[in-house]
Amino acid sequence: MLGIVFTGASGVGKSTLASWAANFYGLPYLPSVTAGVYKEAGTTFAEAFGNPDQLRDIQLGIHNRTFDQLADAVTVHRDGFVTDRGPDVLVYTAMMCHNAYPSRSWPEHITGFLKRPDVLTVFVRPCRSILERARASDEGRRKIFLSDEWVYRVDGGIAYHLETNCVPYVSIEGESHAGRRATVKRAADAIRLAGWRAEAEKPKKKR
Repeated sequence: MLGIVFTGASGVGKSTLASWAANFYGLPYLPSVTAGVYKEAGTTFAEAFGNPDQLRDIQLGIHNRTFDQLADAVTVHRDGFVTDRGPDVLVYTAMMCHNAYPSRSWPEHITGFLKRPDVLTVFVRPCRSILERARASDEGRRKIFLSDEWVYRVDGGIAYHLETNCVPYVSIEGESHAGRRATVKRAADAIRLAGWRAEAEKPKKKR
């Protein structure tokens, strides 16, 4: 199996990379649950942002569904999967819910999942030019998320969680799409090779 989890602040290009990785490796791309949760609540982010209680409930719903989806992915998608939602959801939840969620206490099954040898965590870091393009194309839905303050806080929060929980990750920096893809490919191919070797070294059953 090869699981690839892209994480990072909004507007850093993780969805672009995740879409490429899913196509390149022929793996299913786990859909974001955000739109579904807002639809069920009968509201939009712009409307909910002015209602702290509703926003907290929606974000906690997004948080829980995202991590349930990741926990189920290993059994549902046995050959692997790609997602662009991970530790960033935890950080956004802590920020948007005013720490209603105990953000410093990761669910153990999520930490264990990210530490699996067949799961690659890719931390996409902010790049000024890519952020500016995201801001130029945004229709206002993510305006607050794309501000320097939020990008700075979310990027730092993700780094804190990954490092304090000793989760191995690959850092993606710079604006070159070719360079970004090459970094992901090297790391993913190394995980696949290690998996093949481990499978080959298993003792064969006697007939």
